[in-house]
Amino acid sequence: MQWFKQLQQIFNKPAVVEEHITAEVAVAVFLFEVMKMDELITSDEEKFLYSRLMHHFDKTEDEVRLLAVEAKKQLEKSVDYHEFTRSINAQMNNADKVELIESLWLMALSDGKITADEHHMIRKISDLLHLRHSEYVDAKTRAMKTVKNQE
Repeated sequence: MQWFKQLQQIFNKPAVVEEHITAEVAVAVFLFEVMKMDELITSDEEKFLYSRLMHHFDKTEDEVRLLAVEAKKQLEKSVDYHEFTRSINAQMNNADKVELIESLWLMALSDGKITADEHHMIRKISDLLHLRHSEYVDAKTRAMKTVKNQE
């Protein structure tokens, strides 16, 4: 009977309250993930991360730096991307999600090349955001044109 009481205690424990993750933190997490995917983080990539967050959320540089710190903390605690995509799906419209994918491509291109890992990650995030393949491709194409026009 002892095992039965232990089992009851396990099932009667209060549910763990899930921490609310804002879309801002989730977007910062994904930008940071793409930035560090090639294992070399440059100051230009960090500046680009901050500029994209300021673009998406109309925040000051100081606010964006705090947001990036929070994103890194959340990323360290996470086990997968679902909690972040769930937040984005609940808080952002489709056009904003497509713009996020474009920003992820721009981040991947900020060092001049797209690695296979970056490509795979962006595709996975796009799928988790329930975007159509054509939206994914269009976002990549716009990002590549943007980079090309800046050269």
